[in-house]
Amino acid sequence: MFLSVLALLASSTILHAQATPTPSDEFDACIENAVVRADERATNHEGSTLGRFIKFSMDVAHCTADYLSPFN
Repeated sequence: MFLSVLALLASSTILHAQATPTPSDEFDACIENAVVRADERATNHEGSTLGRFIKFSMDVAHCTADYLSPFN
């Protein structure tokens, strides 16, 4: 009985840890989204190459600012 309670507590702790993303996880997801958006822009031929690069750079800068924010 004790081992089953201990296993239940451990599994709930693991689930809670997985459900709460860390700032690093959020940064990784933000960068992945920036890459996907950049790929969509390139596929749809939105704007010039320089314009797409600038938009991608702004997306990455936004991710970095959110990651480095002291209020995160």
